[in-house]
Amino acid sequence: MEKESTIREVIAKNIGSLDKKLKLVAQEHYISMPDGIKAYVDILAKDEFGCFTIIELKKSNQTARSAIQQLYKYASFLKRKNRLEESQIRCIILSTVWEELEAPFSEFERFSDYEVKGYQVHYTPDQIPSFTEIVPTYQKGNIKPLDNFIFFEFNLPCERDAVFKKLEDIFKKCPSINSVLIKANYKGEMNDIIHPFGFSWTMFTGDIERIRSDISSLADTSSGEHNFSPEVLVNMWEHDGPEYKIRTEILLNHIRIKEGAGEYSSFALHTLNNTLATWKHENPKAFGVMFDDFLFDSDDFLSMSLGQTGQHPYNFVIKTTPSRPKQHLMVRDNLNQFLSTNKRWRRQVNYILQTLEDSDVAIIAIYNPLNLFGMINDNYKTGSSQRIPSLKIRIEKPKEITEDYYGALFWRKRIDEPQNPKIAIENSYPSLDIFRMRSVMQKITEYDESLSEQYGLTYDILSISNGGSKFIEEIEGDEVQENRISNLQDFLDSHDSLIDEVGALF
Repeated sequence: MEKESTIREVIAKNIGSLDKKLKLVAQEHYISMPDGIKAYVDILAKDEFGCFTIIELKKSNQTARSAIQQLYKYASFLKRKNRLEESQIRCIILSTVWEELEAPFSEFERFSDYEVKGYQVHYTPDQIPSFTEIVPTYQKGNIKPLDNFIFFEFNLPCERDAVFKKLEDIFKKCPSINSVLIKANYKGEMNDIIHPFGFSWTMFTGDIERIRSDISSLADTSSGEHNFSPEVLVNMWEHDGPEYKIRTEILLNHIRIKEGAGEYSSFALHTLNNTLATWKHENPKAFGVMFDDFLFDSDDFLSMSLGQTGQHPYNFVIKTTPSRPKQHLMVRDNLNQFLSTNKRWRRQVNYILQTLEDSDVAIIAIYNPLNLFGMINDNYKTGSSQRIPSLKIRIEKPKEITEDYYGALFWRKRIDEPQNPKIAIENSYPSLDIFRMRSVMQKITEYDESLSEQYGLTYDILSISNGGSKFIEEIEGDEVQENRISNLQDFLDSHDSLIDEVGALF
């Protein structure tokens, strides 16, 4: 087996076989920094455009592990010592083996400010080496679950536990399937809940090829008489993503429920939050390579399953700090999307986050249902509602100093004669049909803020401190007539007739 130094010498003498525009500057180019640090570049070359190419050669997985770090170091040294621009530096990795190198190289190639190339070296003694360019596949992270979940319901806890164990066994045999299961028992008073024992299945993305390979090893258990037939329901849930098809395959071919013992359905992701509020549930159980190294705890499992960092249409719960700029930017982007149809809260939340210092930590919890008439109809039917918008942001500063912000739907403007609900809908929505669709589709929210404003209700945020409270608008310099401001309950107490009218409309 040839030594690395021998392969390096052959490549240096035949540098044009790698790139015809390159001319050799030096083998083991010596860099001496002013602070005394020294380095040796395997091969340094230059082209006719005044650009330098740093070439790092490796011939074993063990040495390949250090290639990325060394390239960063050499590029940094050249840039600092010789005052080169980043655009004048190209980094090339040559290696005879790529098993351990390809993953870190894909990250380096995607995010480096330098031009980056990688080549497989084909070397035979006494011959000019040849090269095959490595085109890495960058895998983007995706911590979000599929946008709906399966909820299983059963008459008896033993029936529920048997199917739960079947899924557990599947996940143990197929570790590539990332999933969270949550057992739950109904604790409410609704008589139409005929299957009070259940569990939810939330599935996350994964390595599709490995999942398919794992699934192929499972025995088909779809046969059998008197089973619950979910085919029609499954077709309604089908999405383009491969994970959805794999989930369907598991349900149709590997999980069957006896007819009469129970059933299952698929629901929008946010419905899991509503379900767990009325069912007594156990701690989530997570399965799959995504969860097998204990990076996440039970609180993470639950938050991720509910999609509360940007996927949930109502809830957004997260912690962030400007000292983690990429995560902070992601949070800002997700918040702007989450509040895209609540312009007042979006503007005021952005104001709060723009004032943060690097050392500050923001703890954010927002509930934003945006459905005024839905909330009023809840009050008509039951005298209360879970659809009360709320916002809380706590800023933790050094020396145990905190700032608190609270958001709500405030009653700012008294209207002597509140509009008839149908007229208010016509003034806010393109049509009554769109409003009816809004009643059952959680993503049609762009007209809801306008409906609230028809009744003098606005989304505002208060800053709370030892010196009292101020609306964000006051802090920004606008006047607020506080004696004209009441809360949402005051509005409801003053509008009994409106509650009846909305209830009749629904």
